[in-house]
Amino acid sequence: MSIFRSEEHKAPDPILKKRWLNSLRKTRGAPAPKLRLLSLANLRKYLWYCRLYGLRNATKLAFRRLEKPDIISNLEINPLSLPDLQRSSFEASLPIFDKKISVVIPTWNAGGEFSLLLRKLKAQRGIRECEIIIVDSGSSDDTLRIAREEGVEIVEISLANFDHGYSRNKGAERANGDYLLFTVQDALPLTDQWLWEMVGALERNDLAAVSCAEYPRADCDLFYRLLIWNHYKTLNLDKDRFMAWDESCFSHMGLRSNGQISNIAALIRRDVFDKYKFKTKYAEDIDLGIRLIRDGHKIGFLYSTRVLHSHNRPPYYFLKRAYVDALFLVEVFPDYPLPAVDNQQRILKCIVSLYGRTNFIANLILSQKYPVPIGRLLDQIRNLYMVDNGETAERNQMLKDGQYEAIVQNLREQSGIQVSPFGFQDNILLPHLLNHFEQLRTYLTPTYEQADEKLARDLAIALCKMSALHSGTHLGYLYLTLASRGTLNPYVVELDKMLKAGV
Repeated sequence: MSIFRSEEHKAPDPILKKRWLNSLRKTRGAPAPKLRLLSLANLRKYLWYCRLYGLRNATKLAFRRLEKPDIISNLEINPLSLPDLQRSSFEASLPIFDKKISVVIPTWNAGGEFSLLLRKLKAQRGIRECEIIIVDSGSSDDTLRIAREEGVEIVEISLANFDHGYSRNKGAERANGDYLLFTVQDALPLTDQWLWEMVGALERNDLAAVSCAEYPRADCDLFYRLLIWNHYKTLNLDKDRFMAWDESCFSHMGLRSNGQISNIAALIRRDVFDKYKFKTKYAEDIDLGIRLIRDGHKIGFLYSTRVLHSHNRPPYYFLKRAYVDALFLVEVFPDYPLPAVDNQQRILKCIVSLYGRTNFIANLILSQKYPVPIGRLLDQIRNLYMVDNGETAERNQMLKDGQYEAIVQNLREQSGIQVSPFGFQDNILLPHLLNHFEQLRTYLTPTYEQADEKLARDLAIALCKMSALHSGTHLGYLYLTLASRGTLNPYVVELDKMLKAGV
């Protein structure tokens, strides 16, 4: 019998019972947002999670939600005092900030647009001086040649030694500027006063650091556009604001929102960076932001100032990225609601079966005739996830991701199943995927009335990436649960090495 099912029949834990009663007492005098957590919809979700994770684990997750302050209602949004953007025409002269900016860019096979990035950085107005430093991890294309031709300072490290914090720290050691700008090799400034706006926001608000939003490229796929939109919306970053420590930071979502720095484009005072530096190999920017606000610094986020940046990543990337994210979030946020996933065979079977069902739905989407109303198509997709039958597919007809197929085959062999039966009520990943799917519905329906063949194809690919992302997250939960109990086995250890490599 499953470990998850067996917990449903245990007597209630007296400690859990006491916490439940205390939470109810607190809720009686709580404001309206807290009462909304006791809605019928959330009760249904709680009962479903009891079935999937067991009574004890589901109740622990519920306690954490009830006991933490409501992030949205408690979060104070402070507007930035921005530079005078009336001086925005090409002909107008900008007041000069008498500062030297050192731009630090980690590179590896930066591609054809790299020279354009360097020229755009050199063309920035309103700054006394701008130096550019790249930290290259063994590029085999024209990256180094282009950098030399443009007079860029080059720091070389081996690909084996690369990590996100180390490479940026190495670049900062070579810098001589008053401010450091950390950016990436494929983020393009949209205007020639982009850097002036970043510096102005930092100077006028006495900030330790400021970062800006990204604007997706024209070829950006649906899933990445959804991720950008939901990221800014969920963390209250859909406006210009500055952040500092407040009471919302006692919850992981409040801390993530207020400690948000993005190294897609982040400007920081040199004296501040020399004191703090990057400390982690991954998510080094978020870690830095959290340390800054904990020590009383203010940081800023510019939603109105942007860089052109996006990726069209394959599903395997999102599986690996979600796995590493899960490990990082639990390490950084002590109250992160980690579900106990200790039944290895069950989670592997859930991943394999969801993969098969998603492929089946994706293939079915591609076989229909279009256009169709977008609401009807989305309802059909959801309904196909909410039935128990044997309709799955081993492969997506148009998705070419051999690494994703290989890892699922590896999980299938390890779990000992040849066929991938799908049972929606027992699949641990499904409620998370469906929640993500409803975010996609919210994103799409205000814009689209009809779905054509292109949108249908984008939807099919997005479903595969959602499935991969939540598979990676739950593999992370499996590793963390087994590690916390000292029951890691060689297969999970090897899986951990593979999924963390290169992220």
